[in-house]
Amino acid sequence: MPIKGQKKLKYFTISEKRQFIYAALLWILLVAASLAWNWVYVSRSITTIATSVARSRFEKDLLYRRWVAMYGGVYVPITKKTQPNPYLSHIPDRDLTTTSGKRLTLINPAYMIRQVYELGRKQYGEWGHVTSLKPLCPQNAPDAWETKALHEFERGAKEYVSIERINNKTYLRLMRPLYIEKPCLKCHAIQGYKEGEIRGGISISIPFAPYAKEIQNQHIRLIIGHWLIGFLGIIGLWIGSSHIRGYTKALKEREEQLRTLINSTPDIICFKDGKGRWLEANDAVLKLFSLKDVDYRGKTDLELAELIHPIYKKALLTCKKTDEKAWKANGIFRSDEIIPRPDGTIKIYDVIKVPIFNKYGTRKGLVVLGRDITERKQAETERQMLATAIEQTADGIVIIDRKGKIQYMNTALKNMINYIHKKVTEKDISLLLKGSEKDEEIWKEILDTVKQGKNWSGQILRKKRDGTILYLGTTVSPVFEASSQITHYVAVIHDMTVRVQLEKEKKQLEEQYRRSQKLESIGRLAGGVAHDINNLLTPILGYATLLINELQNEHHKTYVEQILQAGRHGRDMVQQLLAFSRKQSVDMKPVNLNEVLTRFEKLLRRTIREDITIQLVLAQSLPLVMGDITQMQQVIMNLAVNAQDAMPEGGRLTIETTSLEIEDEHIAAQHGIRPGKYVVLKVSDTGSGMDTETMEHIFEPFFTTKEKDKGTGLGLATVYGIVKQHKGNIEVQSEPDKGTTFKIYLPAADITSISEEDSPEEKASSDIQNKRTILLVEDDEGVRRFTLTLLQNQGFRVFTAANGKEALEILEDHGQEIGLLLTDVIMPEMNGKELFERASKKQPDLKVIYMSGYYEDVIDYSSILKKGIAFIQKPFTAKELLSKVREVLSK
Repeated sequence: MPIKGQKKLKYFTISEKRQFIYAALLWILLVAASLAWNWVYVSRSITTIATSVARSRFEKDLLYRRWVAMYGGVYVPITKKTQPNPYLSHIPDRDLTTTSGKRLTLINPAYMIRQVYELGRKQYGEWGHVTSLKPLCPQNAPDAWETKALHEFERGAKEYVSIERINNKTYLRLMRPLYIEKPCLKCHAIQGYKEGEIRGGISISIPFAPYAKEIQNQHIRLIIGHWLIGFLGIIGLWIGSSHIRGYTKALKEREEQLRTLINSTPDIICFKDGKGRWLEANDAVLKLFSLKDVDYRGKTDLELAELIHPIYKKALLTCKKTDEKAWKANGIFRSDEIIPRPDGTIKIYDVIKVPIFNKYGTRKGLVVLGRDITERKQAETERQMLATAIEQTADGIVIIDRKGKIQYMNTALKNMINYIHKKVTEKDISLLLKGSEKDEEIWKEILDTVKQGKNWSGQILRKKRDGTILYLGTTVSPVFEASSQITHYVAVIHDMTVRVQLEKEKKQLEEQYRRSQKLESIGRLAGGVAHDINNLLTPILGYATLLINELQNEHHKTYVEQILQAGRHGRDMVQQLLAFSRKQSVDMKPVNLNEVLTRFEKLLRRTIREDITIQLVLAQSLPLVMGDITQMQQVIMNLAVNAQDAMPEGGRLTIETTSLEIEDEHIAAQHGIRPGKYVVLKVSDTGSGMDTETMEHIFEPFFTTKEKDKGTGLGLATVYGIVKQHKGNIEVQSEPDKGTTFKIYLPAADITSISEEDSPEEKASSDIQNKRTILLVEDDEGVRRFTLTLLQNQGFRVFTAANGKEALEILEDHGQEIGLLLTDVIMPEMNGKELFERASKKQPDLKVIYMSGYYEDVIDYSSILKKGIAFIQKPFTAKELLSKVREVLSK
């Protein structure tokens, strides 16, 4: 009894009562549903059993029929019940008589089965009937149900089953099609049947009453059982509802948590039973195989392959194979599986399969776990491609750790630095900087830069084993980890040796061009000045020559000699300027440079001091060059004298000749020449040498490092001009206290031998008297007066003109009297070339002598010059002019 004052305990709250009522109703519904389900299930199960029995009867009857058909039928004695089959009358041996006189008749399979079915109906109440829509025997004609089944077979059905009433009794009727087999054609070929066609069917009808009775008994048991379960369940709910509710809630929570956890993971999780049938799968699997709307549970991989998109079929077949491998491995099995997607993409999964066995060792289940590694595989592929690209790139790449140890070096860099050993990892970075004069300083500079998270770019010089220098353009960058800490350094190295050399060569060529342009400008200036000086020197030397021949006073002659000496010195300087500016006359002919040196050696040895050893190193079979022998000798002498001045305490002077053929334009350009064959003259001394600044100016006129009055500064300028006029080039190599070497490149001539030409014989000038009238055309009054005086003193009749216009007027009046035109080349209004062309049209036999302050005046008008053209260069002496006039007039 409850204690007074104690509150009565409430076992359920209103909410809990409501929940209990709902649970009880639900339990009743579940029990009712279970009863309904089991009610149907029992009915279907027993019906299925009856159907299985009918099928077994059919299979047995079909087997008997095939056996009989296999032997073409069975012969049995003819009895009242078994009379010869009139429908087999077309078979010749339908009836037979044995040797003992016993009569036999052929029973075909249908006939035999029909008799068997009659026995079965009498003994067991089971009906069997072989029937066809086109029976041979009327007894085989189908009833209404069989007719319907046969029509279904024609539409593709494989079996027809239903429960029917026959003679007020319930039967389960089953019918399956009967196909024409080869032995059947013995009887039925006359009906037009072919092998494989549906001949008809066999129907089996078994009494269903026993089964119906069993169904009724089972239903009674189900009602009693479910009533008890329902009642006990409600009592149980009433007694332990709170515990059940709590446990159920906790269980559901754990289940929900587990499912949520499984579904939240991006990895695929699948559970299969021991036969490979799917039990459960998380959302990742359903999404991967598009199984959201597919009832996948209880189905194998092969069965699922038929239900979903065809693109998954191969993947599911692969899955089945790897399942089998996991079972056979008897442990964890891991593999990469590729799963194509309907959108054309593919997924790659790292799949782990864990087989589960029961205590007897038989298969119980399989846990499938898979992680999408598509991106990882793509990253691995990209890394592999990157590694391949790094390994095969032309640039060198090296990875260094923070301690300066090499972790990786690609093949290009190994080849670049000629590293022949296999192992390179953990080598010090000094391996790369080996041979650099400041390797420690460079590495320190690199580290100071990259440790700040910056890139270092610069050039590293590395000396190879053969002593050559590599110019390595290098960029070093820091490599950061996720925490922004530097873990490594990567250097990209490009071999810039060729580019650096090209840049040096380009700079050298530009310097050569600049120097050439400078010297060219100086040459043009020198040539112009020389032209004017020659016009001044011509009357000075000429009048002084005439004057000295007429003076009787020796004292006065001495004065004139001084004038002549100064004039000749000025003329020599002008000649040197003209040589530098390449505007002096040259007598170009095939020359063997070896012969020039051999003949010139004695004079050279007499000129050079005895404390200097002269050594000639002459190449054999030296090609010829087109040159002026006198100018070649002048070049050799000037270089030898220059070398002598550089060796005040004696030394060695070496003169060499070699031949050289250059085909590459780039190499030829380095020497300032064009591709082709060349003869090289090399003059070397062991003197004091020169610095770079001095070498910049040595070919400039009047530049000298000698003391005052010990050099004009025109020696090397003259050499430069002569070499250039011979279409060659000159190079100089020198260092202080290491001597100097000059190299002269002269184009080789196409000819291989020198033809000796007879010098022209001097002809008598007996007919000169008829040609002693000369037309002198000169715009410089001083030159014109001197030349007039000189010619008149020699008995020539001379007409003078200051320009071409005056000359043409004189020719118009006295043309037939004039035999020689002596004209300057450069004149105002009309030059000498144009004057001669116009004059020769009126007087074709008119001869001409050109005068000029430098040879380029004639070169500019080379179109009128032919071999043997008469030319005299200013300043000329009286003897030179008279000799040239007599030579031309005597031709």
